Amino acid sequence: MKGVLRQAALTLYRSLPVPVRRAFFAGHARYCPVCDSAVGRFVEAGVNALRPDARCPVCGSEERQRLAHVYATRRAGILGPGTKRVLHMAPSACLERRLPRIPGVRYTAADLDPGPGQLQADITALPFEDASFEIVWCSHVLEHVVDDRAGMREMLRVLVPGGHAIVQVPVSANHTIEDASVTDPERRLELYGQRDHVRRYGPDVLARLRDAGFEAEALGPEDLLTEDEPVLMAVPDDEVVYACVRPRGRDN
Repeated sequence: MKGVLRQAALTLYRSLPVPVRRAFFAGHARYCPVCDSAVGRFVEAGVNALRPDARCPVCGSEERQRLAHVYATRRAGILGPGTKRVLHMAPSACLERRLPRIPGVRYTAADLDPGPGQLQADITALPFEDASFEIVWCSHVLEHVVDDRAGMREMLRVLVPGGHAIVQVPVSANHTIEDASVTDPERRLELYGQRDHVRRYGPDVLARLRDAGFEAEALGPEDLLTEDEPVLMAVPDDEVVYACVRPRGRDN
């Protein structure tokens, strides 16, 4: 019963206009950089287990989207002046609304199972020519992909030299755990934490990205946020953005 009421409340507030949502959650205890909203609190979010204080009630961003947005706008500066072709794989709704509104952004949303306004695309065989984009945004996708290394190589291929890939995956192991023979959803839930995941990543995902040809680094809140912003934006210490660049002068 509690879950039904929670879902009904979420549906209700999501249907409200943005100014009404901002007014309803008025305050300054939390700040969302995606929609530039100060609110009194964030709301819970999660698939298998609910995380309190996780989702912006105005735009729906969660911890990973807020940190990645700060990286893109503040650290990398890749969403600043100038035309940028952006490929967004399996886009989150908050960024799918936000990115096309940035001046100069030419936005393409794609998914294996596309929704409205999205192209159908398999990340392991992208239907785009070489060097088609300045930015590829790929958040919480690769843990669903059997051949994640092929997906990484495809992201590299469709980027221009010097182009950026913003990659995020859930990291919950010391080393990446995977077994292609495991196809049962319940066994995957047990091993990987979600029925549609095919591996549990460790920090060595960074090595995979570098093996694919990227110049890559792992950046956390301590690298991207000021001292008070992890609390203000409700971004936990273990959230990571893998900042990847296609080297200039590289031939695929």
